[in-house]
Amino acid sequence: MNNVGFIQLFAKKLLVIRKFIFILCLLLVVQILYQLILLPPSIQPQHSFANINLLIIVWLLLLNLMISIFGNFPAKTINSLPIFERFKAKVKQWIYVFLSFVFIGMTLVVVFLSFRMLRV
Repeated sequence: MNNVGFIQLFAKKLLVIRKFIFILCLLLVVQILYQLILLPPSIQPQHSFANINLLIIVWLLLLNLMISIFGNFPAKTINSLPIFERFKAKVKQWIYVFLSFVFIGMTLVVVFLSFRMLRV
């Protein structure tokens, strides 16, 4: 549960830059489309930053996913609640724990892909 707490705190701190992440993703997508559609084919291989832009978009989307999922993590269960409510709260917490491990796994995959894509 400790790594979930760290991710939750990190996501809440990054909540303020969420709009900036969306704008940056949009600008990078526009730049990739410009490179692929409007530049002549003779210039594209020499000045192609599409791979790097795509990699940055994947990192930004992963960051946005973390902010969306862990920005509103459920609170700890209170023993005074009825048993069904406590059970629902526990299930919800375990889903978030599972999502934290999925997020960590996705981060490792993106790190691996980053090294593969940046290796020339």
